[in-house]
Amino acid sequence: MINRIKINFRGIPLIPSDLYLNDEILTILNVVLTPQIIKLIILSIMSVSFIIFLIINLPKLKLKMKERLILAIFSIVLLFGIININLIEGISLDRQNINCEKDGFIFSFVSSMNNKPINRSLQYIVSNMKDLEDDNRDYSVNKGIKPNIIVIMSEAFWDPSVMKEIKFSISPTGNMDKLKKTSIYGYLESPTFGGGTANSEFELLTGHSIHYFKPGYMVYPNEIKEPIMALPSILKSQGYKCKAIHTFKGWYWNRREVYKHMGFDEYLSEEYFIDPIKKGFFISDEYVTDTIIKELEGQEEPMFIFAVTMQNHGPFNDNRYKDYTKDIRVSGNVSRESLQILKTYAQGAYDADKALGKLTDYCSNLSKPTIVLFFGDHLPFLGPNYKVYREANYLSKDNINHENDIKLSSVPFLLWSNYKNDSKDLRLLNTSFMGPYLLDYAQLNMPNYFKFLRGFSREIPVINRKYIIDEEKNIINSDNEKYVAYNNDYLLVQENMFYGDKSFENKYSQWIVNENPDYNSKLNEISIKEVKIEGNLAIVKGDNFYPSSLLFINNNSCKYKYINKNEIQIKKNLLKADSNIQIKLFDSKKNLLTESNTYNYGN
Repeated sequence: MINRIKINFRGIPLIPSDLYLNDEILTILNVVLTPQIIKLIILSIMSVSFIIFLIINLPKLKLKMKERLILAIFSIVLLFGIININLIEGISLDRQNINCEKDGFIFSFVSSMNNKPINRSLQYIVSNMKDLEDDNRDYSVNKGIKPNIIVIMSEAFWDPSVMKEIKFSISPTGNMDKLKKTSIYGYLESPTFGGGTANSEFELLTGHSIHYFKPGYMVYPNEIKEPIMALPSILKSQGYKCKAIHTFKGWYWNRREVYKHMGFDEYLSEEYFIDPIKKGFFISDEYVTDTIIKELEGQEEPMFIFAVTMQNHGPFNDNRYKDYTKDIRVSGNVSRESLQILKTYAQGAYDADKALGKLTDYCSNLSKPTIVLFFGDHLPFLGPNYKVYREANYLSKDNINHENDIKLSSVPFLLWSNYKNDSKDLRLLNTSFMGPYLLDYAQLNMPNYFKFLRGFSREIPVINRKYIIDEEKNIINSDNEKYVAYNNDYLLVQENMFYGDKSFENKYSQWIVNENPDYNSKLNEISIKEVKIEGNLAIVKGDNFYPSSLLFINNNSCKYKYINKNEIQIKKNLLKADSNIQIKLFDSKKNLLTESNTYNYGN
């Protein structure tokens, strides 16, 4: 049952490592629990309960060993023969899904126990390795001034107007369309569909490809347990201040620890937000833009800001914007349910595009060179079994030459700056290749691995489990010799960098942050400086007070009124002589993030 639900939502089956993601699953249950799924769960519980009842109450059969052996073999054959019916012929995001439908869920599940790539020694060194080592150009702009780099990974951002049978009152991506005239643009080949955001950012930040892992495997919580070379560590080595922003829980997908290992100086997650503005179910994209602008103000050193939005998170079969004025109207010859999904999604896409316009307008007036990379993490989940995509005739039945695969994995991106006016359509590029392209665009130094990826992407812009697309836009299947050769090159180098001895990168220690003792230090500096009595109130003053913090008086949690980051108020009668006051910040899993000094109040 769970396997079928996951395939309906993500196009990929249940795998063993999913069983370790209990907290993530429980957190999004309220989002994915549709009436149909609730009915299915109830029916399943009733069925299992009935089977248990029969086992307990039916007479026990006395069988001989030979009979038991025959029945056991027959039962195993039946168990492993259970299949998932392919509800949509020709639509499949990866070969693992096909195997699940062909071989049955049990066999597919068991065969997915090992999710890591096969670890082999690095026997191949690319032919241009010498050129990579000799490429020591010291890139810079404006006589040594390095540009701010802002990367926004916009939740489920996509242009729904490419579905020709759906009509929109205005373009959902008007700002992006306008900015293309002076920007690099195109599509990124996303490694995931409908969810699994962290895998997209893993590719963007590290240059590693998800397609060398089993489909659906989440790298962040399972693999990154120590310092790793990534965009923040590469930029930090060149004098950048690196900050991550995500409007959700800091522990989700283990981002808090992963970002530390990647070399970020600070991770501003939901727990640290003050007066966040929501639109629909989640914090708005405009609030993210305003947060980025605040971070840029008054900064002398170059900034790298990586922001992940949340407003347009699916599913979209709701009316989350009913209390807001709709900016965009949708029509089309689709079912009522599909039309509601499109209305909700289009408003979110419109708001994301509007936030992009606000950010680029602000950056246009900055004197400091600034780059903005904006892209979607994956296509939106528009109903079970690609419901809206099918009703809008966006997908073909035959999937000739991987037409559907390409459509369902291509998310738009825009690379804009306030000091360049280049306009170029890159068409389609792996998400894992965008990091090196970004550094090249910013004229910054990069490690050998990123130089290798930059050169690789010029010959093979797209590579995944099924096919490659070469520089002449030829689509080459995975059984072709050319595919095998390029795939092995990428795989061997990635294995060496991720699991091996890093011999491909002879100056690896230069590009990572081994120790990150100041990580989140400024965010976590909560302090109580004084307590003043005003009438029936006690005014607690200090620094870095967060609305989600807890106030303790003599180790007992007490209610308070939040005023701002420097002041909270409590009732005077809660304080007694020699009361100890302390503020603590926890996340939703009750992990202590930080705590203030203990302030002793005396009459």
